[in-house]
Amino acid sequence: MGKVNFPYLSRSLPDHPLSGGWWLVDAETNGLHPEEGDELIALRLAYMKKDTILETCEMRIRPAQPLPSHIERLTGVTNAMLENAMETAEAVSALEDLTEEGPLILWHGACLLPFFQKAFGEAGSDRRVP
Repeated sequence: MGKVNFPYLSRSLPDHPLSGGWWLVDAETNGLHPEEGDELIALRLAYMKKDTILETCEMRIRPAQPLPSHIERLTGVTNAMLENAMETAEAVSALEDLTEEGPLILWHGACLLPFFQKAFGEAGSDRRVP
């Protein structure tokens, strides 16, 4: 699909877990506070090997409540796009399947990690999200 130019661990550590394939994950949410009910609404994933993107995919996740118009404008994700979106548990299951191909690396992980912990917990996953 394309090359990405950034420092990459496998160049200096060939036996590092990231020297094989891995998933880079970015997400959209309907707010900033998962502890107050905000949720993941879209995941964009790129399967990487070394500095090459081999595959991309997007998952849309239906939130409990319709998106306010300012969230639609901010994220580019609309209520119409989410009408046939998957449930959170389906998205978690799909992510668990993807981890068989390589680890998930969260873009902006510090901000997104609580959303993933909440989603995995609500889905009853036995996987630990650090």
